Amino acid sequence: MIMVKGFFDELISIKYLLFGVIIYGYGVLLRNPILGYAQEHRLLINGWDLSLQLMNDMYLIVYFIVPLLMFFSVQSTHYQFSEQALIRIGSYKKWIYRSLKHFWKNASPLLFVWIFISLFMMIGLPFSSIWSPFSKSENFLNTLSGVASTFHHPLYTLIFQFFLLVIAASLLHTFIALNYLFVKNRNLILFACALIFFGGGVGFKLLPVQFSYLNPISYFSLVQITSSVTVPVACLLILIVIGITLFLMNLVDMSKMNFYLLIKQFGPKIIYLILCLSGILSNANSIRSSDATIWDLLLLSFSGTGATGFSYSSYFFYCIVFFGFLYLVSLFLVNEIELMGPYKLIRYRSLYRWFWSWFKRLIVTVILFIFGLSFIILTIGFIVGLKTNLYTTMLSVPIDDLLTHFLMNSFLQLTFYILAVFILIWSSKESSYVLILISVFMVLMLPGLNSFGLNPIGLNSFLSLIDHSIIYISSFLTFMIIASLLIINYLFKKSLKI
Repeated sequence: MIMVKGFFDELISIKYLLFGVIIYGYGVLLRNPILGYAQEHRLLINGWDLSLQLMNDMYLIVYFIVPLLMFFSVQSTHYQFSEQALIRIGSYKKWIYRSLKHFWKNASPLLFVWIFISLFMMIGLPFSSIWSPFSKSENFLNTLSGVASTFHHPLYTLIFQFFLLVIAASLLHTFIALNYLFVKNRNLILFACALIFFGGGVGFKLLPVQFSYLNPISYFSLVQITSSVTVPVACLLILIVIGITLFLMNLVDMSKMNFYLLIKQFGPKIIYLILCLSGILSNANSIRSSDATIWDLLLLSFSGTGATGFSYSSYFFYCIVFFGFLYLVSLFLVNEIELMGPYKLIRYRSLYRWFWSWFKRLIVTVILFIFGLSFIILTIGFIVGLKTNLYTTMLSVPIDDLLTHFLMNSFLQLTFYILAVFILIWSSKESSYVLILISVFMVLMLPGLNSFGLNPIGLNSFLSLIDHSIIYISSFLTFMIIASLLIINYLFKKSLKI
């Protein structure tokens, strides 16, 4: 009862009444043009048209709601943080939960006022349990046509929007609280908030609609986020962000040394995973409105480059996925070679046994990586609504040939990459050369450098099938792997003689 009384006391305070007046005034500005347009074009409207548009209006969110939420968040983190409070609470993670509770003590009346005014705008308009003809129409004043085709009932949209606001606001505060714990400087936090505000505003105005999911502030509006991705993909992205946030919250109580070691161990993998998922989602979103199938998404993601074909997006995504994976493997190889010493020779009694002890694990890792990557791409394609027919619309390649090329030749290609990196590290004893080698691989993938099929780089890309057969690519990559193993055998014999 005390908490409820405190909530209503806060609600009727002058600042929230002022917030309500501002939101209502903005709602009137939205209402009049919509009513005029509907009357002029004889389109029936109902209360949901005004209510949901006010709750999803990006101008109101970017320039009014989010700045207020950031103000409440900074206030909660700054005034709640003290050494005495940390001693009493017992951990940084518990302090974040406490600051989140204090944040919602200030933010919940604002959310209540916003929803109340949005529902209040329904007064004087017909009430209906279905979408109006206006909300289903395509016009410059209607922003609800996308959600009207996704959700069968406007009430479901309201409920989903409410939970989206709660999650987005909670993540915003948690991000600010985590940054405050890391820097413990109010001015830097204010600077970070300014970046969020200006970045969100610029992203809202300049980013194409299909890329609005890259703008964090878009997640405050169901209309905005579903204009670029489907609802299941939006939920997936939110779950990923929640998972990363919870992971970071579990790190704040670690010592700086352990934190550094953990970031060093998992940081590159997390960045790699985010880049891969972003690329797949971007490709899926680019073909979502066409008659493409899930196999087209696989083909588009790894079309790569050919002797004559080239696309910047396909080229860079190939580099991120395969050369990024190669870089992560190189970190393992550097560590394995650096730990190579007399005790390992005694343990394995042979360089060849030592080589096979970790190389067979890498083979299994490569196989799991390729199958896992295929599964993720096809699953995302299914989630975003691509067709599951057994054909492609982008390239005249049978599905069995498509899968054979991707699974088998990607395995052979990655195996060759790994062996090439191992040869470089073993012969030079310089791990920094790996980045140079990867850069050389990226250059060799450019079109015009593999006209005769004698360049072993990027042959697992689908555009290679235009110029070469699957059998030729597999045979050539197998030959390069055998040649690499012979070079390793020579290097091992040379090392034993020394």
